[in-house]
Amino acid sequence: MKRSLLATTTLLLITSFTAPLQAQTVTQPSQSWEVAQQLPLSRNNSAVRVLYDYFDAIASRNYQLAYNLHSPEFRAQVSYDEFVQMYQNHIDSIRIQSVEPLPSFSNRNHQEFRLEFNASYLKPYPAGNGRFPEFFVLVPAGNGEGEWLIDGMAPGP
Repeated sequence: MKRSLLATTTLLLITSFTAPLQAQTVTQPSQSWEVAQQLPLSRNNSAVRVLYDYFDAIASRNYQLAYNLHSPEFRAQVSYDEFVQMYQNHIDSIRIQSVEPLPSFSNRNHQEFRLEFNASYLKPYPAGNGRFPEFFVLVPAGNGEGEWLIDGMAPGP
């Protein structure tokens, strides 16, 4: 059910494009959450590194690298061209401000996180509140080496 909801939300992100607006900068609110780098070296830390690698790739417009950090299930639902459109048409720049692990929704088979961003939008993001999704689900890469891939994302309240 949760995977279905995340898949539906991801597809909604792709298909719900809005009319162009002038570029605007929106800083999503900051709160005093524990920064992920304070986590012990573990799978959580490895998962957090994937999130930073992902957004570094988006910020440098290396969409292929970012796309490859998604799970095969995600890539089966979203083509590379659709993925690129999600970013090129909406995000001017983006940087992670904070990462909050959500242990009550996580287990050894998936990790969930809430992210906050400093983002500049070309036009509102086509889902939720017009901002980039803040909830991310990561799953093991399947290579047995403790690596993680992004399996889904969803907007906040």
